[in-house]
Amino acid sequence: MLKIYLEKIQREKGKYRVFLDGENKYLFNNLRKASDFLTLVSRRLTDSLVFINEEYSTVEAMYRQYFFIIEDFKTRWSLESSLEFLRSKISLILSGQE
Repeated sequence: MLKIYLEKIQREKGKYRVFLDGENKYLFNNLRKASDFLTLVSRRLTDSLVFINEEYSTVEAMYRQYFFIIEDFKTRWSLESSLEFLRSKISLILSGQE
C-alpha cells in the first residue's frame, strides 16, 4: 500500500523545526520528538487519503449509476469536472508532486 512519509526536519540553534506548510510550523527540543511527530502526521495523512479514496470511489460509482438520469448538461459537466479534479489531486499527492 502507498503511504505518505514525511521526513524533513530542520535543525536550528539546538532546536528541531518541522514545517508542514506555510501556516503549520512546529518546534521541538529534541530530534526524537520531532521524528515521532512526523511519523504520527504521516500516519494520519495516509489514513485520511485512504478514506478520501474510498469515498471518491463510492461517489464515482453513484455518478455512473445515475449518469443517464441526469439530463442537465451543466450539472453533468460540473460533476465530471469535480470528479476529475479530485482524481488529479489524489494522483499528485501519491506521486509526491504536491
